[in-house]
Amino acid sequence: MRLPDRQYQFAAAYSLAASALGIFFLHPVPPRYMDIYLVGIMFSTLRWSWRPAAVIFVISITVANWVLPVYSSAATSGQANAYRMLSYSVTCAIAVEIIRRAKRKHR
Repeated sequence: MRLPDRQYQFAAAYSLAASALGIFFLHPVPPRYMDIYLVGIMFSTLRWSWRPAAVIFVISITVANWVLPVYSSAATSGQANAYRMLSYSVTCAIAVEIIRRAKRKHR
């Protein structure tokens, strides 16, 4: 059995650590909590490619939608949460694309 590549191991470990931070240590969860994942997304894109960044992104959206609202004391409306997820997704996509273009130009 072949182990996953180092980039995917990093993505899983980073996502797990960021999720644990939000679930166990931050009460209430701050509104800009997703920025912790964004740092990992940008780093993995810069270091490897968009693929491990996509792993972090999918895990972050999952945690934000199903786990964090349970632990957050400041309940948000459905529209506010949808806007937050949409703006986070667009920010991630733009950051990944900027880093990809910069890497391509640098080579």
